[in-house]
Amino acid sequence: MHFYFERYIKVLFLSLVKIRPSFTIRKIYEEIQCQLVSELVYHEMQTERMERLQTLLCSSQAMKMSHSHRL
Repeated sequence: MHFYFERYIKVLFLSLVKIRPSFTIRKIYEEIQCQLVSELVYHEMQTERMERLQTLLCSSQAMKMSHSHRL
């Protein structure tokens, strides 16, 4: 994950320098911060979603097993 964000920052920085040559380093830094925050939030949401799905799957499998034992 760390490597992903390190690479993400480099790509973002280089693209901002090309796209917005008028941006100061401070402005680029602020832009990268905004992008990183939104990327982190997205990853957190994806992780939570996956954990919830896994919990639901496990509980539904447990329910299926308990029902099959009753039969």
